[in-house]
Amino acid sequence: MTTYLDKQPFALQLLVLLLWLFAGTLIASFVSVIAVLLVTGDLNSVMDGTGMNVLFENINVLKVVQIFASIATFVVPAVGFAIMKKRKWLDYVKLNKELKTVAGFFSILVIVFAFPLIILLLQWNGQLVLPEALSGLENWMLAQEAAAEELTLLFLKMDGVGALILNLILVGVVPAFSEELLFRGVIQQFLTEWVKNPHVAILLAGMVFSFFHFQFYGFVPRMVLGMFLGYLFYWSGNLWYPILAHFFNNGSQVLLVYFGQMDASEVARDAPPLEPNFYILVAVSTVLLIGSIRVFKRLVKTEPAMIAQNSTENHV
Repeated sequence: MTTYLDKQPFALQLLVLLLWLFAGTLIASFVSVIAVLLVTGDLNSVMDGTGMNVLFENINVLKVVQIFASIATFVVPAVGFAIMKKRKWLDYVKLNKELKTVAGFFSILVIVFAFPLIILLLQWNGQLVLPEALSGLENWMLAQEAAAEELTLLFLKMDGVGALILNLILVGVVPAFSEELLFRGVIQQFLTEWVKNPHVAILLAGMVFSFFHFQFYGFVPRMVLGMFLGYLFYWSGNLWYPILAHFFNNGSQVLLVYFGQMDASEVARDAPPLEPNFYILVAVSTVLLIGSIRVFKRLVKTEPAMIAQNSTENHV
């Protein structure tokens, strides 16, 4: 049984989705304001922006604020829109399905074997140079990149097990669940219903996913990563597989930094230097990637068309 919103034209549905995204952003901003007031007790610090500097000096408070802001930004719009689309919103976003252990393992392998290709794309994208006429835009993009790198380095400073657990929640659990819920569970499905082509929808959802990170010198590889996550969802009809793969991608980097196997700057920087034999690694991993995809698709044994099943439900 469809809801009122599900019977409406796609343009109206898109407007509702955008309104939910705007509402989520407002709630996230409100969370930040409340945090500043609780830490500083000064309303002026909110108005002049100095309160955020105080938050940056209280890293654990900043991490908790970021967790709640992420939930507001991604989960609130996703759940709100899904409820308006279908009262059984867990069914709409495909969270009511069982995750098979072996298939889950191969969903992780897909991301692992895709990683060398993504690193190669990072190198290529990181060399982006805009024309002189767009120097203002380029300077803004560089500033966004520097701010993101600074924040990542700050978050990845861990002085104990408590900080490790908090970072696994902040960098691993929350983004994996909240971003997949919005970008794959809602946006990808909505776009599939709209354009009637799941591959175009996966591409567009990947672009939106990458854009939301505001790191343009890693836009293409992050888009490709989003597309791999999108295909895991498309092939399985189960949101838990991209959530698991997304968590492994983020959480493994936190663990590698904590145990000293990776420098935090390697995570923060979009274009790490490549070893001479890296292209051999890319070739081998690509073969393993194709094999992992084939096995994963056999294990989930779900028709891709089920992702787009809502498109047949009397849309105008």
